[in-house]
Amino acid sequence: MSRREVTRRVSDGTLLKIRSGWYGRPDLTPDQIAAARVGGRVTCLSWARHRGLWIPPTADRLVHVAVATNTGLSTRAVLPHLVSDTPALIRSTERTLDGTTSAIRHLALCQPANIAYAIVESALRDGALSPEEWRAVLATLPARLRLLLGPAARLSGSGSESEFAFRARAIGVPFRQQVIIGTDRVDFLLADGRIVEIDSRAFHDQLRDHRRDARTRALGRETLRFSYDQVWFEWSSIVAALLG
Repeated sequence: MSRREVTRRVSDGTLLKIRSGWYGRPDLTPDQIAAARVGGRVTCLSWARHRGLWIPPTADRLVHVAVATNTGLSTRAVLPHLVSDTPALIRSTERTLDGTTSAIRHLALCQPANIAYAIVESALRDGALSPEEWRAVLATLPARLRLLLGPAARLSGSGSESEFAFRARAIGVPFRQQVIIGTDRVDFLLADGRIVEIDSRAFHDQLRDHRRDARTRALGRETLRFSYDQVWFEWSSIVAALLG
């Protein structure tokens, strides 16, 4: 486009000026714009949000951006992930987004392990991350993170189930997920035979849940049912129930 055409489009809002010499479509997200302004790409937690993955309620709201270590632009408005082998702002189809394995690796190294675990499981469940890609990322992580995040899989049906799995494993409570008991599939089956069901924040069919609890109770199984708020904000009450 000619300079005159660029000026006209910026004026009528069909083109967005991001920084000197760089322009973008007006439908870019605020995170993409912030990344482009510092010559980087959306990564880590911000990449997960952009991809529509499940984000834990305790996760931060910062704009995470992968930028080259030699960037000459100010990164004060974002949380920079400085890397020497990442091009600043690449000219590709999704130039403002980091690659999947790179973004997941940044996530694992940046976020608390339980948050990274829940998002990785969301990515595996939704198909945003393949098992092969996850194994490749795991191989590059420190041993401690490989131990904590290695069990992440597709079995959790929600972020709250991922959080329960991570925390239960951390306190040494053995379990299996998505186990068939009679005619029902349960969220967790503990080694002592108790069932654990995790209720999401969304509306739950209480009558259906009560009927299922009655069926499993008839088979001699006790059901512990925990809410979203208990999992995320009242974990001590769950520990007391599990170990009591």
